[in-house]
Amino acid sequence: GNTVSTEKENEDISNILSSPKRGKKKELHYDKMEKAAAPLRLLDGQLHELSKTINVDVIPGPNDPTNYTLPQQPFNYFLFPLSHKLSSFKSVTSPYTFDYDSINILATNGTEINNI
Repeated sequence: GNTVSTEKENEDISNILSSPKRGKKKELHYDKMEKAAAPLRLLDGQLHELSKTINVDVIPGPNDPTNYTLPQQPFNYFLFPLSHKLSSFKSVTSPYTFDYDSINILATNGTEINNI
């Protein structure tokens, strides 16, 4: 979870994307869009390299760009243009179950535990 950016980076990106004062046209300049997208492109490159050697399942966290209700839906494949082309890369829901060596495993992003 929270694989795209830290809480501080999310705040910085929110400030970049926040709407201007009333009455003014909202504009998002190219350089601001590039700054907002940079962490995601970096992550996609790293996941792409990692997925070349092992299976990678990415679970969305509470601060990631997915829905806020449970179960959280997987990341849209457009967010990972390099990684999603590999069969070893999967964007999954949270919570997510899978079998490993005949053991059934439940993986979550921790939101459920934090809410107890």
